[in-house]
Amino acid sequence: MISIIHGLGPTSILEEIGDSADWSYKITVFYVDSALAEAEQVDRLRTFYQQIKSRIHQTMDMNVRYAFVFLPNGDLALINSYRKATKYIKIVELMIEEIEPILVATANSKFCLTMISVECPSYTVVKEQMSKLQAFSLIRILFGINKKWNLSDLIKNSSDDAIKLCHTILKLVKCYHERSHANYMNKVNELKTIFDAEVLFNEESIRKGISQFLFSTIQCQMNISDDSSEWIHKLKIHGRQLLNEIRKVERPQNVIEQTLLIIEKNFMHDISILQIADELELTPNYLSTLFHKKMGDTFIKYLTRLRLIKAQELLRDTHSQVQTVAEMVGYTNTRHFTRLFTEFTGCYPSVYKKSVCKKEELPSSFMEKEI
Repeated sequence: MISIIHGLGPTSILEEIGDSADWSYKITVFYVDSALAEAEQVDRLRTFYQQIKSRIHQTMDMNVRYAFVFLPNGDLALINSYRKATKYIKIVELMIEEIEPILVATANSKFCLTMISVECPSYTVVKEQMSKLQAFSLIRILFGINKKWNLSDLIKNSSDDAIKLCHTILKLVKCYHERSHANYMNKVNELKTIFDAEVLFNEESIRKGISQFLFSTIQCQMNISDDSSEWIHKLKIHGRQLLNEIRKVERPQNVIEQTLLIIEKNFMHDISILQIADELELTPNYLSTLFHKKMGDTFIKYLTRLRLIKAQELLRDTHSQVQTVAEMVGYTNTRHFTRLFTEFTGCYPSVYKKSVCKKEELPSSFMEKEI
């Protein structure tokens, strides 16, 4: 099974592609680090996705299943589910190996992709492994982007100092892209303190990793033979000279208004942040971050809440059955819809419908809950 599944988290998707004890899982997330304008990032990410989807199609097997999903933060993830047998494990390993040259070919000095994979021997550890993946993925900054990593290798190379350094670099890049000069300079000063206080900068391999990351994301060229004071000096010059040239998406509030209109018009369909970002010529990562910042909620939570509110209206005002209502608000899986509805209202859809039809007062536990 090969598909893009919209609006579901990885754990929900695994319910769709196999969740028995006979199956193992492999999750691969593709991280974009880029200095390109949003529209250009969209084009490259779309090309990459189409190429790897085509390659995966060539390795189809009834006992090896695949699903693509965009995570809440906009990162593209590939989820593999396969039966616990050596030959199926090899199929998945071969598929992952064949993605790497596509990844390298897609990248350039302003657009890098890093794939990080994690094995999940059972369904029960997926959530834990996903949390680790998100926590340690930033270590790629120090040890190399635009390549394939196993999560276990990044964890081995991590430390509290390394994580602190990577967080600071990520925030510096974020401030640069947002044209927030004051905050950018503050992060440069924080970076100076870290460089002066710890030994990580003394390792040439780490300087090489940071140099590649800074050039790929903000086009700041560093010489790995320079000392930390020269790096800080270059970052300050780069901030003064180039910060105002960073492209800024105009009228971000207008972007959100357009997004809300698209959601309202298409919530009953298989809609995703990818589709909306593509229509607005933005990257999923950028739109996801902006949406969360402006709305105070993630795209998936907002869409889910809207669908469930619409479902309540349909159950209350029509004679449609639960399965029909689920499909009318965008859910083809009635079991998944029922679980979400129950979490949202405190009761099953069928109970809600009967209670409303009988004009009985719903208990307080049936009130809408936070998704």
